[in-house]
Amino acid sequence: MSDWIEYIKACAENAENPTVFQRLLNKGLQQIEEESRGDVAVESAQWLSAHQYLTFAIIAYKRGAEIFEREKQEAKAFAGYTNAGLYAHWHGDFQDAMASYQRAKEQLGLFTEETPFGRLQAEIALGLNYCDTLVALRKEDQALEKYQDLIEICRQKEDYEASIRCLLGCGNIYRNWGSYRLALQMYQDARQKAAERNYPQQLARAAHGEGNVLLEIDHISAAIDSFEKAIDAYKAADDLQGVCEAMILLGHSYHTRAEERMKKLQGRDDSVFEDLEQAKNLYRAAYQAATPDAPMNAIDAQIKLASLAFTAGRMQEALALYEHIRQHPLMQEDYLTARQVWQGLGNINDESNKLEEALAAFREGLILTQQANDPEGESDFSMMLGLTHEKKGELRKAESWYKKAIQIQEKLGMDLDEEPHQLGYFGKRANVYQLLISILLEEKKPEEAFLYLEKSKAKAMRDQLGRRLPDGVAFSPLGWEDVGVFLG
Repeated sequence: MSDWIEYIKACAENAENPTVFQRLLNKGLQQIEEESRGDVAVESAQWLSAHQYLTFAIIAYKRGAEIFEREKQEAKAFAGYTNAGLYAHWHGDFQDAMASYQRAKEQLGLFTEETPFGRLQAEIALGLNYCDTLVALRKEDQALEKYQDLIEICRQKEDYEASIRCLLGCGNIYRNWGSYRLALQMYQDARQKAAERNYPQQLARAAHGEGNVLLEIDHISAAIDSFEKAIDAYKAADDLQGVCEAMILLGHSYHTRAEERMKKLQGRDDSVFEDLEQAKNLYRAAYQAATPDAPMNAIDAQIKLASLAFTAGRMQEALALYEHIRQHPLMQEDYLTARQVWQGLGNINDESNKLEEALAAFREGLILTQQANDPEGESDFSMMLGLTHEKKGELRKAESWYKKAIQIQEKLGMDLDEEPHQLGYFGKRANVYQLLISILLEEKKPEEAFLYLEKSKAKAMRDQLGRRLPDGVAFSPLGWEDVGVFLG
């Protein structure tokens, strides 16, 4: 181990005082820079990143890259800036990541035939990281364009694995936009290519993506098939975290199918009990399989078990599980977990006719969504508060909460008029309109109810006509006949 790494280890003893740590590190890096020891800077960056000192690893990678850039060692400078960008992305500093990737791109332009790292190979590696950061910055249209360019470069280089990663990236963007037909096309293409090349990890991710899309469009049995394929592929890739995540989603698929059958049957039959049992076994298996480095999988499995207990009518069991999760430290750190817990507690108390407790839980969830600047979540909790007030017979309060939910959804829909993200709000908006109209009629306000009915129809028509992808690609709903084509 070099003297420099020993120095870094000594600096790390001050890690609890970041100011001191950074001062000592900068002093050492300044000496490295004066001596033009770029390799030592990279060595230190590797040690720092391996020990999770990401902020300081980024600094060290940049210093090393700057040294190499001055020495006209473009391949090493490219690698240094690329790694700095990658760790900045992982650290959540996406703008810094983009700046480092831009410096790497400048070095890429200096590559020659003699550079000991192929230009196309470097362009693919940088491009994939660049797309990840564009997506994190919500610049999906730019990422999609870049992915499509990379697919052509991958074809020239015959880099099949990177090509599959590009297809998966496109699929994820289309799925987030609500363009499910195109998302399935991307995932299916990726799955076929991964199967042909025997890439189990990529095959798992493609099947996983297919399952997510099919679950979102309520093609539950097809989603079950996709998640089962994903689990098999994750096992072949020895990816225990992937297995756990896919098992949770497979359990959720069985759970959802059971709830749908209960609604249609107005009760339960053997198929419902079978699906609920399958879901329970999968959630428990996922909880037991959760790895220490992914604690959220264990919590997610517990949340799903609590939701399952609620569906099965075991209110005390569901309540105990939610209360247990509420005490977990990650409840304070993970927004989505906290949101699900407050919603679950509210639903249980509402179902048990403990309406004041339900209102208290829904209010906590509402505050949480406001603090997280999540307008969709705020709208959901506003609607839940309206439902519970309506159940209490407090129609004026219910009316007020329904109007608040509509106001938020309308604003959110208008903000997304030219983007396909608004797809998911159509159903919710129609639902809350119906709730409000029902209340207004009960309050003997037929004129206002009629106005909201007409407004609902107009908004529904606008949503249907306004569903467009960038560049004018029209969205069309996916039917069962399409699923057969896409799944083969």
